[in-house]
Amino acid sequence: MIIEALETSCHTTNLTSQLSCNGIYNNAINFLNQSQQLITLHRQGKGLSPMGWVLANNDFNFVAQHTQPNSMMSCHEGQLTIQPSINIVCQYHTDLTVPPAPFDHFKVLEKLLLVLPKTTLTGLYGALCNYQQTILLEDNCELIETFSQWLNGEQINWESYIGKGPGLTPSSDDMLTGMLFVAYACYKEKIQSLVPFFKGTPDLSLLTTSVSKNYLYYASQGIFSSYLIKLANQLANNEVSLHTLFELLDVGHHSGADTLLGIVLGSHAIKNSYCA
Repeated sequence: MIIEALETSCHTTNLTSQLSCNGIYNNAINFLNQSQQLITLHRQGKGLSPMGWVLANNDFNFVAQHTQPNSMMSCHEGQLTIQPSINIVCQYHTDLTVPPAPFDHFKVLEKLLLVLPKTTLTGLYGALCNYQQTILLEDNCELIETFSQWLNGEQINWESYIGKGPGLTPSSDDMLTGMLFVAYACYKEKIQSLVPFFKGTPDLSLLTTSVSKNYLYYASQGIFSSYLIKLANQLANNEVSLHTLFELLDVGHHSGADTLLGIVLGSHAIKNSYCA
């Protein structure tokens, strides 16, 4: 059977080794190879990750029903094959490199976060709307300072900041993703001249989940999910819609909130660095 995907990330690469299914969820199906490289099949309407392919609802349901844990997948010449007989192709490739957005425009986002309901929770620090108090906590002050040091050209070992909190993408990892998002959106040329983000850090496979490792890898290259790309495009125009915000907050149990908290932390780190 041949399935036409609706959209795929242009950052997915042809992986020469076989991939094995390691997770079937309501809106995503994950395949990993032995190097912990990830391909994710997404349900239509649930966003696109840097390693993702989007399937129409009926196609996603069909693949989910005919895929078992440890089902094998191969990737060759832009086509996915789930053994024995599901072939997935796609003609539409999306660039998920973050577009530029002025640093001052991020104030709009911070103002919106203040009016979020108290039920919008981060994974480690309670209500997101209380971020003004959260950023003053000792561990977050330390994270801001360390990120500023990286922005100023230092090589950092991020080991102690990775893998903390619940979920397939632990809270601390999502926070780092948010920090990298604001840095790349506002100062891409400067960031590209710095020491590679994880150069001084042990293999991420030893520190966090395989899914989170892939998101962090792409974030360190300035590549993010479609929800964050949409947010950056709105910030470029000095506006953020509540719809966009709630789309992001709907990602995972706490991932969206943790990422937004990371954006705030990253903004404060930039203020403390030579970038500002």
